[in-house]
Amino acid sequence: MTDITRAPLPQRLLSACLAVWVAGALFAPATRADMPPRNEVPAVAIHRIQQPQDASDASPYAGETVSTEGIVVARDSIGYVLSETPSGPWRGLYVYDPAHAPELGHSIRITGTVTEYYGLTELTQIVGHEVLASALPLPEAPLVATSSLVVSHTAEAFESVLVRTGPITITHNALGHGEWSVIDAAGGACTIGARYDTHFLPRDRQPLGGITGTVGYGYGHYALHPRDDLDIADGSAPFALGGTILTPNEMLAHGYVSVQGTRIIGVGSAPCAGVNQVIETDGIVLPGLVNAHDHPSYNLLGRMDFGRFFSERYDWYAHPLYWSVADAIDRCRNADLTSHMWKLGELRHLIAGTTTLQGARYSSGWNSYAHPRILIHNAERLNPRIRNEVKPLNLSEASRERLREGIDSGRYEKVVIHLSEGINEASLAEFRTWRNWGLLDESTVLIHGIPLGTEEYAQMAAAGASLVWSPMSNLWLYDETADVPEALRQGVSVSLSTDWTLSGSYHLLDELKVASAVNQERYDGALTPCDLVRMVTSEPADQLGLTGTVGRLAPGHLADILVVRGDRSSPCEALIQADLKDVALTLVAGHALYGERDLMERFPTTGHEETIGVCSQARVLRIAIDAPWIMGADDTVTEITSPLQSCCPGLLPLNLCATDRCAMPLILSWMEPTPTNSRD
Repeated sequence: MTDITRAPLPQRLLSACLAVWVAGALFAPATRADMPPRNEVPAVAIHRIQQPQDASDASPYAGETVSTEGIVVARDSIGYVLSETPSGPWRGLYVYDPAHAPELGHSIRITGTVTEYYGLTELTQIVGHEVLASALPLPEAPLVATSSLVVSHTAEAFESVLVRTGPITITHNALGHGEWSVIDAAGGACTIGARYDTHFLPRDRQPLGGITGTVGYGYGHYALHPRDDLDIADGSAPFALGGTILTPNEMLAHGYVSVQGTRIIGVGSAPCAGVNQVIETDGIVLPGLVNAHDHPSYNLLGRMDFGRFFSERYDWYAHPLYWSVADAIDRCRNADLTSHMWKLGELRHLIAGTTTLQGARYSSGWNSYAHPRILIHNAERLNPRIRNEVKPLNLSEASRERLREGIDSGRYEKVVIHLSEGINEASLAEFRTWRNWGLLDESTVLIHGIPLGTEEYAQMAAAGASLVWSPMSNLWLYDETADVPEALRQGVSVSLSTDWTLSGSYHLLDELKVASAVNQERYDGALTPCDLVRMVTSEPADQLGLTGTVGRLAPGHLADILVVRGDRSSPCEALIQADLKDVALTLVAGHALYGERDLMERFPTTGHEETIGVCSQARVLRIAIDAPWIMGADDTVTEITSPLQSCCPGLLPLNLCATDRCAMPLILSWMEPTPTNSRD
């Protein structure tokens, strides 16, 4: 326990009370007399499951099936933490349950087997899961001294309990496995773990106001795991960006977006109270763009020119050109350059204002390329309940049944599928197959859907399914694209995506121009410029289950912010017309990663800074960071691209601008294809 004689008075009083509390009845071992009979599944309180019967620290119910209740106070991609109310020693329990995904504040009753997993008491093999109530307030996290969270009987009492510390100082920022250490005023040190994602980069000797999190056990020691950035009181000063604000549903001719830490705290005609740093951008301020679909690790080369169009994707899959491109990409992957490929793929989007990207196929475990501080957000990591299937019709019957069970249980909130990519009857039949399998519902995020018509869109709308539109790739390969106006008339949500550089646009700014051209030439201007802007901001955020997180400038959202140059009286049109040279600033979770030097200098540097040329203009880039636990985190642009150029000599340049390519004016010529390289 903390030496209370060295702590400030309020903490000494709290520590003294805690010492009495911990030493008393709450630490008394559970006895068999307190436990229900075992002839049927007993209902056992969490503190009875956790509290050991002897010095082994093991649960007295280890190996037995029990039923218990609690409120969900934390969750990751494979499980969640339950808490009793009120919280306190022994009153938290980790549940390993990949099949269910309850929300924070859910009160649930579950039945499973008590297991000691390398010293961590868990409930596993869940055979019963019932939500009793939702949106409940979380139990208050008790204040603990950091010395209580070490390998000891005291730390065991706080295993899986949501707790908070007082003011602390970082003592070591890199212990391995993403862990770091802190010490409080009383001199007790503890480890801070990385079970959950945060954007915070610890610095040695950095003071913090405190940390809230759940206590876990692994690698032979206990650690306190903050659940997100809001659990870390880093003391960062708020700031505000001024300019023409596009939310994107409303416009403020001159307003301010106020930010503290990683979150937006206000949007209005004036900065929030207490904001002393105001940065006038003289530009258009809007949400960071959300790309609903891409294959970033494949984006090493430019478009494949087959010299012809196809009727479905399986035709060009079989073409020798595709396989020669795939071989070139595999050479880089086999050269152990996967992290370089991912980082370059995300960098292409970052400099074009995209801050969230779907396509990582991240589901669980530790993938360095998907870490939230590796450039932009991976949608699958922001929402681990996304399932991505490139070839969904290859699913076996057993796989489809498991998928259906996962959707029904909440394990899969969104199922992103490539479907009906082609113009023939077989492509249309793919949609009917998915529907007839009973999988068309609000979880379905359908990429392409080129041959769908009124009947299919009506069925999608009735089911709550959504559409991801990739006009560049569609036109390049098939000379056709989805009937987006009809989809919208039927009530289907539509977002815009790049697909990949091999047949699609190089970034969303290009894709917006393609969509605008298609709108004028094929849709008779049915879509407004702001319709298109919503297709790269709020619509994809909603489709991917990220409402309230990204895609809008609103309090509580991540501070993913894009500033572009252009006509401030017509901000939607300005974004559509913008090229790379018009991107003035890109913030990801409040961190300034890219932009004009005079704007970037207003933000603190958290890593290596480099200057790159974009459209004959200088831009500052901060993508190399001091995070040794993340593979490739400190790689600069040169360190990323040089090895890739060696294994892939035709590497697509990073900063292709409109003046460097013939991109949009050729859209009409695609309707009269020629057998030669005439499309790019």
